[in-house]
Amino acid sequence: MILDDLKEFDNRDKDQVAPPQIQLICSALAEALTPDQKVITQTLYRAEEGAKGILGNHLERVRDRHLPPSQRPVARWVLEALITSDPRRVIKTRRELAAELSRHGVTPDTLDEVLAQLVDSRLLSAQEAEAGADDELEYELAHDYLLDKISLDPPVRDRKQAEELLAQEVRAYRRYKTLLTAERFTIIESHRAELLLTPEAETLLAESKMAIQKEHEARERARRLARLGLAGGLIITIVLALLAVQQWQKD
Repeated sequence: MILDDLKEFDNRDKDQVAPPQIQLICSALAEALTPDQKVITQTLYRAEEGAKGILGNHLERVRDRHLPPSQRPVARWVLEALITSDPRRVIKTRRELAAELSRHGVTPDTLDEVLAQLVDSRLLSAQEAEAGADDELEYELAHDYLLDKISLDPPVRDRKQAEELLAQEVRAYRRYKTLLTAERFTIIESHRAELLLTPEAETLLAESKMAIQKEHEARERARRLARLGLAGGLIITIVLALLAVQQWQKD
């Protein structure tokens, strides 16, 4: 029953199931046993709403049972950091997470405690980065179903969109030396205080700002010249009209 339910819940390949999900479900059912119960029954399984209910509610169980209140906001910030604005899963190193959560005043020790708990609870997966340093573990959400459980507040989603846009533009700048359009610069600049800017991103923003200002100044000069040209044309028209009137009066 569990295997059949899992094949319908969170697997693109219906012929396979993820072993961590089976472990998670069995652990949740074992925790749900009362002191006088020794056997996991179908009744208990259905009472826990099956595989879908157990996996869907796993995040709440971990938060409420395994994390002290002081660490629950930290866990949420970690999970938010590991999804895009779309949302999709994204991989980040411990160093990147530490930098991102520093804006909330989270210390490295607290971050490590929360990361360890989230990995132990099978909400995150962790592996060594290519560099192989202990400080460069990479973290990712363990399951796609978590994307539906982590709702981003509008300000968080807007900030993420600005971050993703900046990252995209930095890659283009690195490769092609292209600068930001005025519209994209405005989007990123409006979230500048919330973003973690690399030296390359700072350079891109500075050069884009100068280019946008020069373009604005060039447009203003063109408009002034156009206004002067219009005024000059009007004056010439008036003078010619007066001359014509004078000539008509003479005749």
